[in-house]
Amino acid sequence: MAAPDLGELTTYVNDALMLAPSMLLIPALTWRAVDDDSFDISMSDGTITATSRVYVDEQGRMVDFSTTDRWAALPGGLTRTRWTTPIDG
Repeated sequence: MAAPDLGELTTYVNDALMLAPSMLLIPALTWRAVDDDSFDISMSDGTITATSRVYVDEQGRMVDFSTTDRWAALPGGLTRTRWTTPIDG
């Protein structure tokens, strides 16, 4: 698996959740309830699968997105790392 491909797929899922969630009503996606405040979402494209956790408020609005399917370009090379996109307001 290529790190940039996994990161791009993760970014696609995050952006679609925030801007156009209906784009995610496709067979390549799986949704799994975690608890009353969060769910996991996985999207597959070929041999790559990106998985993230989405947190929602009491009205079902997305308030955060968290994943380890992103990479940071550090001096020692690409490193898989936790990435979040909290939504405030």
